[in-house]
Amino acid sequence: MRPAILHEGEIVDGRRRVDQAIEHGLVCTFVAYDSERLGHPAIFVATAANLVMRVPQSHCRALIAAAITRLVESDRASLALYVQADPAKGARSKHTSARLLAACSVSFRSFERALAIDDERVLRAAWDGDISLEDGAKCCKLPDLRRRHRLLDAPTREKRHTAIRNAYDALTSKRQEQLPLRLGAENLITLNFDNEIDLANAELAARGRVSQPARASRTPGDGDEK
Repeated sequence: MRPAILHEGEIVDGRRRVDQAIEHGLVCTFVAYDSERLGHPAIFVATAANLVMRVPQSHCRALIAAAITRLVESDRASLALYVQADPAKGARSKHTSARLLAACSVSFRSFERALAIDDERVLRAAWDGDISLEDGAKCCKLPDLRRRHRLLDAPTREKRHTAIRNAYDALTSKRQEQLPLRLGAENLITLNFDNEIDLANAELAARGRVSQPARASRTPGDGDEK
């Protein structure tokens, strides 16, 4: 069992291993993190995960990177230190996360998909390999929590993939169908607003307060053929 990592008395990596060790009466060693000697905790944890343990599969490494990023974001001081090179872009940007992703050996696309998984049960299914990161990200976009979990209960990975894809496609299709309706409503509001302005101007012009361009038919004058 690889050691847990402690930072200021709290477990930053290995909480589940510690719980399992306590449950089975085993000894779980730990490594105390020293910021002055080891650098930023996010980079240290990611590097330790690659060097100390058997290298996990790529989807697990992406989920580790996402978990580290959320941990950094939860502490204002750590976040300020982490993004000091480019504070405007935040911890999730491609530029800021480059070193972390290099330490975890994952792509930015996998990292983005892992960050989108914010449901504990979906996260567990993705970690166990029951669903892909892409399916996990799509599943978390479904607004109905109970429906998400029902999709995870499909008997095989292939059926879970099909069910999640169909539900996600139905959701996006519904939103695309609603978009023209919303745009039509906005255009109608704009048209009505413009008509109201024209009517108001016409009324003020009748009272002599606004000059309107002359639209009446011309009368013969100098220079016109009679």
